[in-house]
Formats: sequence, C-alpha cells, structure tokens
Amino acid sequence: MPDIEQAKVYVQEFPHGLHTARVYAILGSFYDDLAKVIAALIENEKENKDYKYDCFSSYLTKEPYKIQLDEAKALAIENLEKAVALTPVGEYREALRQEMADVKNGETYAWHWCAD
Repeated sequence: MPDIEQAKVYVQEFPHGLHTARVYAILGSFYDDLAKVIAALIENEKENKDYKYDCFSSYLTKEPYKIQLDEAKALAIENLEKAVALTPVGEYREALRQEMADVKNGETYAWHWCAD
C-alpha cells in the first residue's frame, strides 16, 4: 500500500520530477481502488467489510458513501490524467489512458493495492 500523503507531498514538491508521472499513476490507482471499496459498501455494507475494507477504512470519512464514491472516482481520473500528460508516448501511456477510460466508464475490476 503506498503512502498516499507522501505521494501528495512528492507531486507538490516535484511537479516535473523524474518520478512524478508514476506517482500520479499510483495516486490514480489508489483512488480507483478506494472507489471500488466504497461501491462495494454501497452495494452491501455488511457483506463487503472484508480485508479490502480493512486496508482502505482509514481513508473513509463520515460523508455519505455516494459523495465519497464520486470524490474518489474524480480523484482517480484527475491523477490518471496528470500521469498520462507527463508520460512519454508508448505502451505504458496507453495503459494509463485505458485505465482512465475504464474509471470514467465504471469498468475497473482489477485491484492495485490490498488485493488477493
């Protein structure tokens, strides 16, 4: 699991740093996973408080789940867009574009952190 606060500090301090694109990708993937946890809670809170919930529970707030879900998706897209913009043309950039499109379309299923 990445240290999200340190990732945010890195991109603020080094907006064009050597690893900034990758850190934005990490943040985008993190928020995508957080959105999946929240969506599962909306679907069935009692059944979906599993190890993935345990992994992400410290990032949940008292806001209604729907608001948190929308915010997590927006942050995933925002960070993936920044990663794409800073990534040279190639397969990795296209993979980031696809991940961003999947988040926008609600079609992300793979887990990046705290998965099986």
